[in-house]
Amino acid sequence: FKTIGQSTALTHILENQRDLIIVMPTGSGKSWLFLGPSLVEEEKVTIVFILFSALKDQFVVMLLNLLEFLHVFGHQN
Repeated sequence: FKTIGQSTALTHILENQRDLIIVMPTGSGKSWLFLGPSLVEEEKVTIVFILFSALKDQFVVMLLNLLEFLHVFGHQN
């Protein structure tokens, strides 16, 4: 295993523990936590990755739009 956290998380996943929240830094082996168990499952597994950077970019755009809206409508008195 790459890290102790990866080992601990994978153990919980393989023991079929549900509703896990796992926070790990970049480069700590998070991808293996998704891909590894799919190799041992007999059923089909769907893996969905949402990149945090994409979510952050969308949030920044929405925030900028909100600030522009507040600026435009805040000066209409």
